[in-house]
Amino acid sequence: MSKIVKFYPVVKVVLIPSRKEYFEANLNNFLWYNREEIYNFKNFIDHEMNVLMWFYQGDVEKAKSQWKKIF
Repeated sequence: MSKIVKFYPVVKVVLIPSRKEYFEANLNNFLWYNREEIYNFKNFIDHEMNVLMWFYQGDVEKAKSQWKKIF
């Protein structure tokens, strides 16, 4: 049984700009969450975890496990 190795001369590259470049292009508000959005995410997660904790009678591990399955 022989093995064959092939090399392809084509390379695909994805260039990721630095944060400074995003700011210079005025894209920072479209790429990062603002404080209000982060606050809303936190409140949503807190509420969901409280409901799951109630459902699982305070069992944190079961609540986390179920939350990971849902989201």
